Amino acid sequence: MFRLAEKKDASALLAVYAPYVENTVVSFEYTPPTAEEFAARIAELEGHLPWIIAEHQGKVLGYVCAHPYASREAYQWSIETSIYLSPEVQRLGVGRRLYDALFELLALQGYTDAWAIISQPNPGSEAFHKAYGFAFCGELAHIGYKQGQWLGVTNWHKSVIPGDAPPQPLRRLGELNPAQISGILAWHA
Repeated sequence: MFRLAEKKDASALLAVYAPYVENTVVSFEYTPPTAEEFAARIAELEGHLPWIIAEHQGKVLGYVCAHPYASREAYQWSIETSIYLSPEVQRLGVGRRLYDALFELLALQGYTDAWAIISQPNPGSEAFHKAYGFAFCGELAHIGYKQGQWLGVTNWHKSVIPGDAPPQPLRRLGELNPAQISGILAWHA
C-alpha cells in the first residue's frame, strides 16, 4: 500500500532512515534526528510536497519525498528527491513504483525538474537513478566529511514535465483532488 505520510509516521519513517545515517555515508547527517525533529520535517512540507510511504501489513518499508531544490524564486519549479528503502525491499521494484507515484504527483503540481544529489560512493543509487531516467550532471568532490573521510556528491537530473515552455503556476499538494491523489497512489502500489 502507498499513502501520504503524516507527522504521526515519523517514528516508522525514522526506523527506515536512521540506519542510513548511522551505518553509511548515504546521508550526510552524523546522528539520526529525533522522532520529533523528523515529524517537523514532514509537517514543514505536508500539504505542499509529497512524502509517500510504502507499507505492507502496517509496516513501513520505505518512502520517497520531494523538497525544494533551493529557496530563491527562480528555482521554484525544481525539486530535490530523496528515497529510502528497507533492505528487504531493495531491488524488488518498490523504489521505481514510489518514484512513479511521486513524479505523477509532481507533474500535476506543475514541477518541471527533479534533482537527485547522491553521496559518493553509492553505485546502487546511481544505477537506480540512471535506470529511472536521471542523467548525470556532474560531481562536487570533497564537499562533505563523514566517517573519517572526505566525500563527494554527484548530481542527477530528470525532467518531470519535458520541454522548454514557460512554467505554469505551481499547485500545492493540498490543492489537488484527493480522489486523484488516492488513485495515483493505489495505481502504483
